[in-house]
Amino acid sequence: MSPDPFEEACAATTSPERLEVLATSERRDVRSAVARHPSTPPKTLADLALDCADAIVENSAFTGANGGALVAVLPTRVLSRLPEYVDLPASWVGHLAQDAREEVREVAAQFASPELLETLARDPSGGVRAAVAANAATSGAFRALLAADPSPDVRAMVAGSRHSPPELVDALSRDGDASVRARVAGGQPLTSAQTVRFLADPSEQVRRNLACNPQADITLLAPLARDPSVEVRRGIARRADLPEVLLRELADDPVLSVRLDAARFHTLPPDLMQRFIQDPEEGFRMSLAEHPDAPPAFLSEMARSRELPLRWPVARNPALPLELIELLARDPKIEVRAMIARNPATPAELVAQLADDPESFVRGAAARNPKLPAPVFERLLRDDADDVRASTVANPAITREQLMTLRDDRSRGVRLLAAMELRRSSTSHELLPVAP
Repeated sequence: MSPDPFEEACAATTSPERLEVLATSERRDVRSAVARHPSTPPKTLADLALDCADAIVENSAFTGANGGALVAVLPTRVLSRLPEYVDLPASWVGHLAQDAREEVREVAAQFASPELLETLARDPSGGVRAAVAANAATSGAFRALLAADPSPDVRAMVAGSRHSPPELVDALSRDGDASVRARVAGGQPLTSAQTVRFLADPSEQVRRNLACNPQADITLLAPLARDPSVEVRRGIARRADLPEVLLRELADDPVLSVRLDAARFHTLPPDLMQRFIQDPEEGFRMSLAEHPDAPPAFLSEMARSRELPLRWPVARNPALPLELIELLARDPKIEVRAMIARNPATPAELVAQLADDPESFVRGAAARNPKLPAPVFERLLRDDADDVRASTVANPAITREQLMTLRDDRSRGVRLLAAMELRRSSTSHELLPVAP
């Protein structure tokens, strides 16, 4: 009788060669046991690292005297992504902080203790020092030290951090490097004096970031609607708090991309909606097809167009009438049916029908819709197509138990997506129940 693979993977006497074979098992409990085994070869550990991240950080070989050398064997791509899947133990962070690779020390700087940050704040690599500046645990004294760093990338990180004190941010708002000023302009609450100063800044990057900063007082930003830079005007056009007087000004902009942004991101008065619909530029019709305020007659015309680039934007419209939803759910093009399957306005019973579509692309789109009835969603969790099962991970109604099931999926890609979502959800919010 053949030995149980899990028992083999746990046995202290199992050879490295046998562990390499066991690492390819379809059973996650076996792969995890291999990842924990101190005799597993480094290359095999690297292959398992992301798939079994929670197990590999428990491997006793990494906590021993040779732990740092073993960590150093793991590829940079693995070490840089490992925190996406698991909390790094302090011993691992210590090893990473001493690694010869700059990118690996940058990872350490994101999770280092205050004591270790003091060492990394003096690292010869600007990238590492910038990562220290981004760490919330960095002390005020070392944040001030980094604000005077010779590297503009490091100063920019201090300038954009919400943990930097106002007096430090104000000093950096006058920095000689535009990239540093731009981080203040785009990422910090601004005083009126700072806003006025940034309005006249010679750097397009600074003015563009100011235009996009939701914390900047819109009543002071009107001059940016007439800025010579197209990207600055586009930044203003996209603001959620744009007053109608500026919306109308930007609607007359000579550059198409600015007018499109003005049309796309705002509730439009009826006269502006009609003007945009009648604009000779085809891009307007495509953009407005997704607009929730688009007139029903216009949506009906677009939904019945023979041109695919005009139909699929309509299928994305969250205010699409039921008549058009039902029409486009039968569209011969999979792109259109997929958009209907994901549309929040599509009734649950129609989403369920699209979950039976012969095309996996359409079924995958339905798998992402939280309206999908629970029994149908359960079926898609076992769909033959890897891309459909992967899509279920993106459904906001997926449960932790279902994610744990996908954590053992036969597809490595699905397993990694499930692991990342488990990690994300454990640190952000409770998962929602599946719709009844």
